[in-house]
Amino acid sequence: MRVLATFLMLLWAGAAAAASHEDAARTWEGAEVFVTIETPEYRRVVIGGLLRAEYMQRILAALDPAAPLGVIVHLHGCTFGHRDLAVRRQARFMASLGYVVFLPDSFRRAERSPTCDPERRLRLADAPHRAVRRMRMEELDYAIERVLAFPWVRADRLFVAGYDEGGEAVLGYTHDAVRGRIAIAASCWLGVDLSRPLPTLIITARHDPWYNRRDRPETRDLCQRKAGAAHYVELAEQDGGLHDALIYGEARIALWNFLVRASL
Repeated sequence: MRVLATFLMLLWAGAAAAASHEDAARTWEGAEVFVTIETPEYRRVVIGGLLRAEYMQRILAALDPAAPLGVIVHLHGCTFGHRDLAVRRQARFMASLGYVVFLPDSFRRAERSPTCDPERRLRLADAPHRAVRRMRMEELDYAIERVLAFPWVRADRLFVAGYDEGGEAVLGYTHDAVRGRIAIAASCWLGVDLSRPLPTLIITARHDPWYNRRDRPETRDLCQRKAGAAHYVELAEQDGGLHDALIYGEARIALWNFLVRASL
């Protein structure tokens, strides 16, 4: 009887893992990708669109394995849609630095709970934040698996990045193939995985309206308190009031310098 129970538990666990993997695959199927190409007029421009779009498939297929490119898997925040310009602006900037940037769509998952109220700029108190964070990490696992299958990928320049909720997920994530982590507008409230010395850049704005509140004093300097002592964690706080902290020039310079240093 005990053997049967053990067998059934293993069978259930295997089925659950397969279902979770299939669910994460939906985020990749709905992903967007951004890449710099050279036009016939010798101009370099960033092209972006759905990964499944025929023109993006042609662009990726034309990339030369003899000139491999670095990759950044970038996670969007607690919202995502056609009007979510900030995360796409971030992806375009990263692609302009010579990386191919993939942006999976977490909201294609079957049971994806909302975690914020974007109008009021608040996290939902009763949302399953930690469960969603685990889901976002599964999405990273799946994306990295797919990315490494491309023949033109420079495996020693694979980074993960995230914005807002995506940044919180990235700060809890490590992977043997990942060279570094980038978190934009993350507060570190779900913690930072410091189990290995993985180069990490956290970009924030001092007066971010999502965190700079009288009723949320616990978020102030939380990244400094939780991860500032680690020599491989860099905190780049901008003197501004926008949630998209990468919009500031100094933040973009910090990101570029970080990618250069972490790639050495």
